Amino acid sequence: LAVMAAATTPVARVEAHDRAVTLARWRQVLETGLVRRGVPFVPSATSFVLARLGYGGASALSDQGIAVRRCGTFPGLDSSWSRIAVRPPPTTTYLLTALDQIRSTTDRPHRQDPR
Repeated sequence: LAVMAAATTPVARVEAHDRAVTLARWRQVLETGLVRRGVPFVPSATSFVLARLGYGGASALSDQGIAVRRCGTFPGLDSSWSRIAVRPPPTTTYLLTALDQIRSTTDRPHRQDPR
């Protein structure tokens, strides 16, 4: 009950609104970067974006020290999709730069399902 009461104070409402605005700005940076790279994604209103990095895309990013969640266990998606967390622009720029490097050195993230 204490958490519910604290979360509904005027200060908490302002903080939640400010956080939502910040996340929307950060998400726009990520989505714009994906569009510029031709990476399909599902537009989102959450703190993550589902992007089709291709088979091996999540592993290739992991090899560069970047963690994204594979979506092969998500109903309706396969392992060509990844869940990318919305982060501050410098972190997103780091991810997008790594994605550029991966895409320039291999076609793995672009491959279609080998089945």
